Amino acid sequence: MACFCNHTISWFKEDAVTTFRLFINYFAPSPSVQTDDAQLTFYIYNSASNEWKNPDKSQWQVYASPRLPVHPGGLRKEFSIEQPIDNLWLALVGQVRVMPAPPPTIFVAEPPDVLVPDADAYSFGPPWISLKSLVPGKGAAGNLWNINGQQTRIPDGSDYWKFNNPNQLGTWGIKVVSSAASAS
Repeated sequence: MACFCNHTISWFKEDAVTTFRLFINYFAPSPSVQTDDAQLTFYIYNSASNEWKNPDKSQWQVYASPRLPVHPGGLRKEFSIEQPIDNLWLALVGQVRVMPAPPPTIFVAEPPDVLVPDADAYSFGPPWISLKSLVPGKGAAGNLWNINGQQTRIPDGSDYWKFNNPNQLGTWGIKVVSSAASAS
């Protein structure tokens, strides 16, 4: 029986593992609007630059969530990526059916403090949001925005609708829960 206890394995290098927590706040519809089958999917891409408008994004995809049901209120999802955070990008797309209309309303996560043109988000998919500035304790947040289909919210006279846009279907946030730096 060989003993490996005094040998150093120098060829092994562990990738960085980062655990993220994604928060979704999906706004409740007005009582006069019935919605069904609200769901979202998010993707993580690994790329040195923002390749959002590239038609073949699959080469950079390192994570795709399952289709997640969304209900009025909050959703929290944790996931881990075994890639250095510097080149990671988040993209999130969802849909909700507004009854009785058959086609779904499509929404995307907009980058913080930016509203991309709806036509671009519809043509190229959800915009990519850089995660490289995230460190434990610091997150990013933005809006979930209707890019195609009926508005799922009808101004009903409440204070919310007096001061906010009915195309905003909710908000998103992401933060780093834990991060293990690469070991050599």
